[in-house]
Amino acid sequence: MNLFMMKILQMSMQASFVIVAVFLARFCLKKLPKKYTCLLWLVVGFRLLCPINVQSDFSFFNVQPVRQLVNVLKNQQQEKALTVETQAVNTEHMQEVRQSHLMKKGVPVSDFHFSYMQILLVVWIAGVVLVIGITTVKYIQLKKRLTHARRLYDNVYESEMIQSPLAMGLKNPRIYLPVDITQSEQEYLIMHEKVHIQKGDCFSKLLGLLAVATHWFNPLVWCAFLVYSADLEMRCDEIVIDKLGYCVKQDYSMSLVSYATKEAQPVYMVLPIQFSKNGLGGMEVKMRIQNILSYKKVSKFACAAGLAVVCMVTVACGSSAKDEVVSDSAMNEVTTSEAQDEVTASDVRDESSESEMEKEMHTLDFVNQIELPLIDEYGKETDEQLVVAVDREDKQHAFLNGNEDSMQDVYIVKNGEDSLNSDVVTYAIESKELHTRQVYKIKNDKEKKELFVVEMTREIGVEDENE
Repeated sequence: MNLFMMKILQMSMQASFVIVAVFLARFCLKKLPKKYTCLLWLVVGFRLLCPINVQSDFSFFNVQPVRQLVNVLKNQQQEKALTVETQAVNTEHMQEVRQSHLMKKGVPVSDFHFSYMQILLVVWIAGVVLVIGITTVKYIQLKKRLTHARRLYDNVYESEMIQSPLAMGLKNPRIYLPVDITQSEQEYLIMHEKVHIQKGDCFSKLLGLLAVATHWFNPLVWCAFLVYSADLEMRCDEIVIDKLGYCVKQDYSMSLVSYATKEAQPVYMVLPIQFSKNGLGGMEVKMRIQNILSYKKVSKFACAAGLAVVCMVTVACGSSAKDEVVSDSAMNEVTTSEAQDEVTASDVRDESSESEMEKEMHTLDFVNQIELPLIDEYGKETDEQLVVAVDREDKQHAFLNGNEDSMQDVYIVKNGEDSLNSDVVTYAIESKELHTRQVYKIKNDKEKKELFVVEMTREIGVEDENE
């Protein structure tokens, strides 16, 4: 589960960089037909939905500042996840110990609890279900309103229940028109919806819904989806003008203004390709009208340049940075530096006393450890910790607050002649300040190389033995 959530967060983070890059490229291509801009959004969809990373030397993520920023964010996520997981494991062990202690006293306990990552996963799933659920409900409501639509011809229908034309359906798409449009308007409005169907916009917006639902927590994804929807509309407007001629520009624009004053229904996010005056905060209609009035054919050279920009952005943003490979010379430098450090360390150890050398080697030989918080007389965790570590010979060592000099405060309850080398070692810590005596039984799982608590008991009211 942790790896799954980390992958989702990583995909969303990388896609955010790609969305910003596409916005910049879109601004550079604003004088060109919107068909080039629509191609740019394909790489955004790929980044949001495809978990596969294709490495390339030409990737945008190879740029050093971007690479460093991505690595910093990725490391922060991994460190946070690792810290949370470690705390969750320790908390789980302590919870089991406390439950066992309460059960011995006859107090009923519940095993029902969630870890941090489980809660995060539940919240993410709830968001996905909410986005898909709301869109599905609105789609079903719209289909019910169109049940009694009157067929004009082919896949074109007329209904009194809608106020603007729309195209809907994946397998057998239909075009629905309101009843109050004129014959002249009907021609280019039907052609506009047919272009949507021919270009597969219903399917592409369905994929857009999946991307929005998957990354619902990322505001850049919502912005990208809204701008992408507006680009689809403007692309269809341009194709209609190319087919019917520039003479329809004024009438076409007036129709958009007319439907902007009539349309009061909420915008449907995906499957219905519908006119909406609410898109982009009410700016979509203005954008479309400006684009229609300013639209004109561009030269072949400009089209070729635009296509080249699209290809470069696709390759740069669709691929991931190559893994860093250390060269032979760098490896030699590292090896030489390590050898020099080792010689220096050896000289220092030779000059130190035998006891200090053994202490240093003892510290370096620890292969894993577990940190257990001490509990006060009220059952609350304190800042003090018992640290149990295992060396390379699978022997356990314990000390308080990360200080090996505090070994004298930890009493080993003998399990045998060689208790340190046994699988389970029992430690006792008496704290007169906390008025408690805690006993831990720590198991060393040699196969998994893990330490975990087998049993913990706590006694309150420790008396001073010297009295």
